[in-house]
Order: sequence, then structure tokens, then C-alpha cells
Amino acid sequence: MRYCYLLAACSLVLFGCRAKNEEYYLLKGESIQQEIVAELSSAQTLQDLLPKEETLTQLFLELSSLAIRADQWKKKHKTREKALGSEESRTGLEQEFRRVLAVPGAEAFLEKCQKQALDRLDIYLGSH
Repeated sequence: MRYCYLLAACSLVLFGCRAKNEEYYLLKGESIQQEIVAELSSAQTLQDLLPKEETLTQLFLELSSLAIRADQWKKKHKTREKALGSEESRTGLEQEFRRVLAVPGAEAFLEKCQKQALDRLDIYLGSH
């Protein structure tokens, strides 16, 4: 499941930024994750998810863009700190994904919503 790559890549980059901009990336990343959780938490069926496609796609794109900017900032400032940040935020998003993935048809739906974000991360990671 490619969704795990988005969670892992973004979490490592976003929560691994340390220095004066650490707070920006951390707070912005957590905010986006909370928005994703809020969108997913109200869905019980695939029909509940379908109207959320555009919003979720945009949130995943925003998260991937933030992860790329955070990684570029880390490289520019030569920081290589271990991942840090809110374990609660990451755990909440992971739990919500697991719950939604139990909904028939949700896995393909989430993969579709994340495709552009994952492609963007693949291109960026492939060039670095």
C-alpha cells in the first residue's frame, strides 16, 4: 500500500526539521494531518468518502509539498536530526487510515487521492 510511503516520508521529513524553522514545519505538518483526520473521521462508507476526494487530494499535495520544502531547508542548513514531533499526531493519522481502509473500496479511493502527492515525492526523492 503506497499510502504508507506518504505517511512515512512526510513524517520523517516534517518531524526531522530542527532549528529556528523547526516550529513552522512541525506545526504546519500537524495541522495538515489533523485536517486529513477530520475529513476521514466523518466517513463510514465509500459513499461518505467520495465527496471528499478533491479536499483529500489537495491536503495530500499540500503535505507532500511541505515535506519537500522541509527537506530542502534541512539540507540547506545541514541539519540531520532524528525525527521528532508529535507521536500523537502521527498515531492519530495512522489509526484513522487503518479504520478507513477497512471500508470496502476505500483503499483504491485513498490511493487515487494520494497519487499526485506520491508522484511528486517520488520525483523529488529520485532527484536527490
